[in-house]
Amino acid sequence: MKQIKVLHNKLLVKRELTSQHDIGGFVLPDASKKEAMGIGIVVQGVQDIATGSRIVFSKWAGTDVELDDKPNEYVILDPKDVMASL
Repeated sequence: MKQIKVLHNKLLVKRELTSQHDIGGFVLPDASKKEAMGIGIVVQGVQDIATGSRIVFSKWAGTDVELDDKPNEYVILDPKDVMASL
């Protein structure tokens, strides 16, 4: 991975590809298969959100970042956009 340092109390998150019917051990109804949320692993953490944590965030939150020629694999988030830690 290219070297990147996230500034101003932001998180760098690597998106996880999720199954359309199972997230965190929960079976999701058909209506939720629109994937209105993202799940990822924190690459650079801050405050209460440690590096390596699995988090849930809004699909539309943050800024997508292309690293290693893989578009939309990483996102820079504000900690307030994190909805849950798994």
